[in-house]
Amino acid sequence: MPTKTIKIAHFSDIHGHLEILKDNIPDDVDLVVSTGDICPNLTRGNIDVEQRFQTCWLDDNYDEFSEYLKGKPIICVQGNHDFVCLAQFLRSKGYSAKGYSAKRVQSGVPIDILGVRFAGFPGIPYIQGEWWGEFTQNELARFVHETMDLKPDVLLTHATPQGILHEDFYDGIHALTNAILYGGFEPSYHLMGHSHAFGAQICTLDGFKTRFINGACNCLVHELAFPDPTETIV
Repeated sequence: MPTKTIKIAHFSDIHGHLEILKDNIPDDVDLVVSTGDICPNLTRGNIDVEQRFQTCWLDDNYDEFSEYLKGKPIICVQGNHDFVCLAQFLRSKGYSAKGYSAKRVQSGVPIDILGVRFAGFPGIPYIQGEWWGEFTQNELARFVHETMDLKPDVLLTHATPQGILHEDFYDGIHALTNAILYGGFEPSYHLMGHSHAFGAQICTLDGFKTRFINGACNCLVHELAFPDPTETIV
């Protein structure tokens, strides 16, 4: 079957280090994707302090940030260190941004761009309740099933599936691994972050089509290819 391609720049877990984006988002990308943990932190989970601090940080650095984004549309997934929703902030500046916020999770809402369906959800499995968007495994299972129903071409999460590009000292998303291995959930791509040790790594599982891409601590360019049913083989 003929294929269509889109070129994206994917970054995650830069924790305020905007220099990671400099010169790493080329002019010819179609789209930018952020999978969370973009802002620095001043405290460990003081919501009021963090929201004020990160809002000020984004305001102070908006010109530099938007310059690096090259005016490209962006899809954002909120990470556990992000006490401000990046997509909402960028929209307030008139920038073209869509995304998934941990404050009001809308995992059942797709984002269709350039003929490709993106869908996902924010947050991480519960640790101690000090970070933004810590959810129980049951809550995450609901997000997974709502997202599965959308049949996305590209899945976007901050956290990793349990056991896939995932560090052992904290939980991954159990229901996501189960959905992939046993539930027939096979998006073409899964973009994620959170697990710094697996940043910039890509993998597939034997017998499954999904390509897993962990963008933690990096900004990398990928050309994503999809079957194009609108094209006719001659």
